[in-house]
Amino acid sequence: MNYWLVGATRGGEEEILDSFIEKGYWYCWDSKDYKPNPEGFSGGNSIIRQQNSFRKIKKGDRIAVKRLQGQGSKMMDILAIGIARTDADENEWRVYIDWIAISPNLLEKDEFKKLDKLPNIVFPSTREIEIGECRASIHGPYKLEENKEWIPKVFFI
Repeated sequence: MNYWLVGATRGGEEEILDSFIEKGYWYCWDSKDYKPNPEGFSGGNSIIRQQNSFRKIKKGDRIAVKRLQGQGSKMMDILAIGIARTDADENEWRVYIDWIAISPNLLEKDEFKKLDKLPNIVFPSTREIEIGECRASIHGPYKLEENKEWIPKVFFI
C-alpha cells in the first residue's frame, strides 16, 4: 500500500474538493482540456512528472487531500482522507475514492453543507503538517516504513 498527498484546486485557485467528495473520485486534470506540458512549466511540478506519479496509484492506496496555508507558509492543512477503490484511470485521469474522513473546518462551508454524501469521520481537530516538497498537485508514492514521522500525522484516524 502506498500513501499519496494530492491537491483539490482547479488552476491553483478554485477549490473543487466538494465535487470530489460528492462524486467519489479525485482527478488532477480535466481529460478534455489539458496540455501535457505548457510552455515554461518544468521540473518537479511538471504535468509529465505528475502524470507519471498518477499512473502509479493502485486500489487500496491511501489518499490525503492537502491545501497550502498561503504564499510563503511552510504549513499545509489536510482536508480529507480516502482509500482508492480503483487503480488510476489515465483515460479520464481519475481515481475513484472512498472518502472516509474530513476536516471539521470544511463542515462550516456552504458548499459542504449542501452535500448529501459526506465521509463518516470528522477529524477531532484541524490537521496541519509541514509542506516539505509538497507544492504540486500530486506527491507519492510514499511508504509507511520510510516515512514513520509524518504519515501517521496525516493518515491515521
